Amino acid sequence: MSTIIAISLVLPAALEANTANGAVSQQLQQVIDQKEKVKKQQAQTSQQLSSVKQEKAATQQEADQLQQKLEATSAQLTALETNLSHLDDDLSKSKEQLTEADKRITSRSGQLKQMIESMYVNGPQSYLEVLMGSTTFNDFLDRVQDLVLLAGKQKELLAANIRDKQQIEQVEAQQEKDQEQQKALVTQEQNLKQQLAAQEVQKTVELATLNSQEQVLAEQSAEQEKELMQFAAQESKLIEESKKVTLTYQGGKLAWPFSRNYPITSPFGYRSDPFTGERAFHDGTDIGAPKGTDILAAEDGIVSVAQWYGGYGNCVIIDHGHGIMTLYGHMLNDSMVVKKGDTVKRGQKIGEVGMTGRATGYHLHFGVYLNYDAVDPMKYLK
Repeated sequence: MSTIIAISLVLPAALEANTANGAVSQQLQQVIDQKEKVKKQQAQTSQQLSSVKQEKAATQQEADQLQQKLEATSAQLTALETNLSHLDDDLSKSKEQLTEADKRITSRSGQLKQMIESMYVNGPQSYLEVLMGSTTFNDFLDRVQDLVLLAGKQKELLAANIRDKQQIEQVEAQQEKDQEQQKALVTQEQNLKQQLAAQEVQKTVELATLNSQEQVLAEQSAEQEKELMQFAAQESKLIEESKKVTLTYQGGKLAWPFSRNYPITSPFGYRSDPFTGERAFHDGTDIGAPKGTDILAAEDGIVSVAQWYGGYGNCVIIDHGHGIMTLYGHMLNDSMVVKKGDTVKRGQKIGEVGMTGRATGYHLHFGVYLNYDAVDPMKYLK
């Protein structure tokens, strides 16, 4: 009878414990499923964000090239307009010279006409008077020669005036031709400048749209990251309940994640992104260390993540309780010595330094999260 009573007392307690463990396991599986769903969503968001950044970089490059072409076209247009202005000045001067030449030729032609008419009317008598006025035979010959030279000079002067006018007309014609060609070039450059300016405006609009998309995706990714941290914390708590593990962290300084000091290569906060060069928020502290250096847990806790984790590459996240979690990113392939659900002690090895994920060199990305928000790790480290 006593045995039956004992069984009747123990069995409900065992059934209650099994039921409780079953409920915890069910909750744990639900959290894991939700976390995996968000993880896939974040992977898609990261891919979209990467595509937008690549498109933005290409568009920015095209915009820069357009700007360079526009500047070169503006400089060329200025030079053409200056040259056209000089051609206009030269053409005006040529027209003035041609007008003056016409005046000179008209004046000289009138004088020559009068001389010719006078010579025609009084020619024989005038010549005869000049010649008959000679005092000696030599004087007679000199006067004959002077009359011949005078007539030749007059003809030469007339011919020179005609040639002068023809040369000025030729120069004027060439200048007018050059002016028309220069005007055509100016028009062509003006049209090109307008086209480039329109394309530049279009690229500016495209960049603004891409910037907006990038901001939305970045905020979405950050929110998904926060959700993942929340699910990781819930998962740790449920594991803690199922394993009856009590997290002992009560606050205070965390341990340095290495057995010796290494330099900080990139602090927490805004910086120039090493891949894009753009201003971006860095949610942890990068500590440079040689490849394969042991990475140590900063405090007692439960491993909530031990796998590939987006840009962090091979990553371990440890929940220490009281809202504090630490993240260790870019671990060497096959170097993680803990798995999800493991309990770890302060100073225990969890992996080795690598450069997996979004990294440009061997280092540890060390992150600290308070209530799922990234905080400056240096405020918590010894």
